[in-house]
Amino acid sequence: MATSRIRNYSNTTRLIIQQLGYEIQSARKQRQMTTEELSERAGIGRKTLYRIEQGDPRVEIGLVLEVALLVGLSPLASRYEQSSGGYATSRDAFKTPSIKRAINKTRKAVKDDF
Repeated sequence: MATSRIRNYSNTTRLIIQQLGYEIQSARKQRQMTTEELSERAGIGRKTLYRIEQGDPRVEIGLVLEVALLVGLSPLASRYEQSSGGYATSRDAFKTPSIKRAINKTRKAVKDDF
C-alpha cells in the first residue's frame, strides 16, 4: 500500500506563502471583489481561493500567481520588466544575477582517462 508523503516546508517558506496570501486577500478586498467573483474569474473554486488566501503551500503555484495577477499584484514582475516598460522576452532577461553567475561559472575539466 502506497503512503502519501507529507512535505515539510521551512518556516521562511511558510511565512512567505502566508504573506502572499494575505496580500492577495487585501488586494481583493481593496478592489471590492467577493471571493465568488475572484474564484470565478480565476476558474477555481472558492475553497481553493480560501486556501490561497490562507497561505496553503500545497496549492499549485500557477493558480496562486494567476489569482495574484487578477487582483493587481505582480509578484516578481518588476524583476522581469525591461526599462521600456514591457516584459522581457529573451531567456537571459529572466535570469537573476545569482543564477547567471551559477550558469556562467567555469567548470573544471573532467579527467576521465582511466
